[in-house]
Amino acid sequence: MAHKKGTSPPTAVITLGGRDISHLVQNLQTKHGVGAELGEATLALDAAKLVTEQLDWQGELIIEASEPTRVRLFTGVVEDALPVHVTPTPAVAGTTVSYAVRCVGQGVILRESRLGATAHVGMPAADVLHLILQQANWPRDRREIQGDGDLPLETFEVIAPLEGVTVASPQTVGQVRLHPKDEFGITEELAHFDLPTFTTMAERASAWAVVHLESRLTVDALDAGTSRIDVALAWLGSRAQDGTIIRAGNFWPYRRNIANATMQRLPLTYCRGIATGRLWITTPGVEEPATVNLTTHGLWSAPPLPRSIDPAHEYALLAWARAKAPGPFERRVQALWDCLEYYGAAARVPHFYTPEQVEALVDAIATVDLPPDLAPRAIEGVRKLNDPPLMVKIRHVAEADGGGLSVEEGKLLQRLRRARNDVSHGKAPAPERAEDLRHALSIVARLLAARGVGAHRRHRSNDRQGVSPPSG
Repeated sequence: MAHKKGTSPPTAVITLGGRDISHLVQNLQTKHGVGAELGEATLALDAAKLVTEQLDWQGELIIEASEPTRVRLFTGVVEDALPVHVTPTPAVAGTTVSYAVRCVGQGVILRESRLGATAHVGMPAADVLHLILQQANWPRDRREIQGDGDLPLETFEVIAPLEGVTVASPQTVGQVRLHPKDEFGITEELAHFDLPTFTTMAERASAWAVVHLESRLTVDALDAGTSRIDVALAWLGSRAQDGTIIRAGNFWPYRRNIANATMQRLPLTYCRGIATGRLWITTPGVEEPATVNLTTHGLWSAPPLPRSIDPAHEYALLAWARAKAPGPFERRVQALWDCLEYYGAAARVPHFYTPEQVEALVDAIATVDLPPDLAPRAIEGVRKLNDPPLMVKIRHVAEADGGGLSVEEGKLLQRLRRARNDVSHGKAPAPERAEDLRHALSIVARLLAARGVGAHRRHRSNDRQGVSPPSG
């Protein structure tokens, strides 16, 4: 179902970050992208109604036709949303404000990323497209690429240069084979591509890591291979840091400089299909940098950062910055939840049960014939009945500070938390969705700003009353 520029679907359901905003839309236009051009959608929203809505421009925008059948017309993100003063008509008193919202298709993430240095030989088109989209953080569940299912299952060789570790002869660590720098012929092969980045990484290498595994797609082999190498390096790092006196029945010589060594995989990966010869050599891509121009008397200072904030708020802000920084998806999600745990530390949630009710349960346990090790655990569990779950604490602080947390936003945060917890509970990790993390960062940024406003308000109230603020 296509709509030309200047037209809108007869009946559309429009959601932003999972919230239905159809009732806010005054005007809608959609345009399908042609060739390399991205699809676009422009909306005019009633700003007066937005005051009571809790929207987040970082949310994913979806437009669907609801009649006669539900068909998705557009999936994208907000490029810019600007308040516009509309000249009043004679029938309208006063000036109204509308929000002009311009959205672009999800392909914008390809423009926001700068691909790393890359060389390839004999790569099928479907394979190349997967790799490019992967570098640009395009979600795997949105990649439907014709021909990828026809690629042959074969053994891949994944090679990466290492720094901070040397070997005199080939050694095996887990599923990884380590090779001496000068006894591995990949350096000369990389030089054939005449890319300075490749040469620099090869010269820096102190050893090479090699993994062999089966896959149909190069992108899957690349992901699995580098993950195995990182696990092997983490293991070696933990062995270097281990201060145990005796290892495997032998006295172990300890050297502090070795314990403090850093072993890492350099940002270059060589991946080759042994049967087909398809070859992909790449360095990681990076996000296109942007500069923020702060104005002296602008909205950047609203709300202001209090001159004095409690340690938990400081740690929350620093954890948020770690979650925003580039890096592995799971590490960023972990940092985001570190931030929320510090944020929730301020909660003073009313007890669910009275002390008398809790003690009555403790007394009841004492009357039951339980194994000696079970009774203390049962009593400990009962005494924790008034300890609120983290999400309850987060909602309590958000409500107290005026930051607010909608049902949809809470579900998004919990979905990311499950992604973090699944692995620790022995489950397969959920697919990574960079846009979910980006939206969550925006939600938490709003909560932290409201926390700062609440802290500023409490400090001013304490100053007027001559009360010293709490230290934590």
